[in-house]
Formats: sequence, C-alpha cells, structure tokens
Amino acid sequence: MSTTQGYGLSFPLRSGETCALQADALSVGQRQIALSEIVTAGLVADLSVTVPPGMPPTPGVSLRLRDGSVVAFTPVEQLDCWRLLQALATARPGVVTPPPPPPGAHGPTMGYPPPGYAPGYTMGYAPGYPPYVMRLAGPTESDKTWAGFSHLSVFLAPVILPLIVWLALRRSQPYASQQAKQAFWFHLFFALLPFLAGIGLQLFFLPATTITAASSTPDGGVYFNALPSLLVFYGLLIILGLTNAVFSVIGAIQAFQGKPFHYPLLGWLAR
Repeated sequence: MSTTQGYGLSFPLRSGETCALQADALSVGQRQIALSEIVTAGLVADLSVTVPPGMPPTPGVSLRLRDGSVVAFTPVEQLDCWRLLQALATARPGVVTPPPPPPGAHGPTMGYPPPGYAPGYTMGYAPGYPPYVMRLAGPTESDKTWAGFSHLSVFLAPVILPLIVWLALRRSQPYASQQAKQAFWFHLFFALLPFLAGIGLQLFFLPATTITAASSTPDGGVYFNALPSLLVFYGLLIILGLTNAVFSVIGAIQAFQGKPFHYPLLGWLAR
C-alpha cells in the first residue's frame, strides 16, 4: 500500500524494493535519482507480468535520464503509477506532458481502470496523452544514429556536426543531444590544442633553441638544434590525434548500442 512519506509518495514495487518520492530526489530501491536528472517520465507496459486474456497489461513507470539511460519499475498497486506521475508533473513541470488525470478519475478516457473492471476493458488516457507504450522505453534508433555520427564526426566535421546535433535535438532527443554535446567539447579541445601548442613552440622553444645554436654553430646549427623540439611537437600531435580518434570510435560504438558514454573528464557535461 502506498503511503505519504516526507515530501511525497512511498510505495512497494514488484521487485520487493520500495520507491519513494522526496523533495528533490526519487529513490528506487538503493538508487537515488535527482529529479533534475529526469528528462521524461511516462507509463510503460511490464510484459514480464502475465495477465489473463483480454485484460490490459500491467502498467509500470519509465524514466529517461539526462545521460540517455532508462530506469523502469512496476509498483505493486497499479494506481501508484499515476500517483507518481502526477507528483512528478507537479515537481518537474514539463517532464510528464500532459500530466495524468487526478486521483479518483475513472473511465475509458481518463486513464484509471475502474474498480473491478471487466475483461476487455482498455486502459485509456486523457485527450492528447501519449499512447500506451508496449515495451520499455530507451534511446530510439534515431537517437543512436545521431549520437554515433556525432562521435564519428572526428573524421569529417569534428566540431560542426556535434554542435548542430546538440542544439537541434536537445529537446526532442536527449540521448543524442547529450552525446553530441560531449563530442563537441572533446573534439573542440583537440582542434584547438595544436594551435595553442604551435604558439607555445614559436614563443618559447624555437627562440631559445635559435639563440643557443647561433652562439655555437652559426653555420647551420640553428636547424639541427631546433629539430628535437620539432620532433617532440609533431610526435605529441600524432599521439593526441590517435587519442581523439580512439575515444571517438569507442564513443560511437557505445552510442550505436544506445549505452551511456562519457569522455574522460567530461562526464559532467551529461548532467
């Protein structure tokens, strides 16, 4: 049975765990999910629960987070799904659009099954409410494709393409947008690094090498003594380029599979 606890609801799940809504977080078992991390919330059909022929599937709740991952769970009492979604709609306007009907509303168009509903009853929704999902939600094929191409843009348009994907899909496809956002900053860093390194080479290393060489062997020693610095410089560029390419390919592989991926030191961009 669901109860009121603290700032929100607390109810048991079919997994044996407990879901509790607090002021700024939702706990699902041992996992704490900040409300600010939830991008969308909606109903999902738990097809692992067997129901009699003609009966509607058992409803659960599916949450899509900013990093593209999905958390799905099934309350013991079906009405707790709607209670939680309505509470989330109040706490995070826009996450559940439009909000489910208020507790106590029944009927084929209001989203609540009436007590003791007969076989054949179809669980409906308020006008404009999203259709019932018959599988666990996750990154769509479009999400995966755009996210993967954003990482692979390192070989074609390493800054422009991720920027376009990030800005164009930040509301409609959060997984692709978050992956593109990381790819943009990661690729931008490696695009600017050679220029910054070249400026440093011109300002610090080559002048010092030139002075040393000119004082010792002015007949050509300048180029000989500058050679080690140039070799180190271009060697570092090659290493950085390979690092960029390797992590981008790893990110693309993870993205095409719909898995969360964070570049080193850039996990905060997924928040």
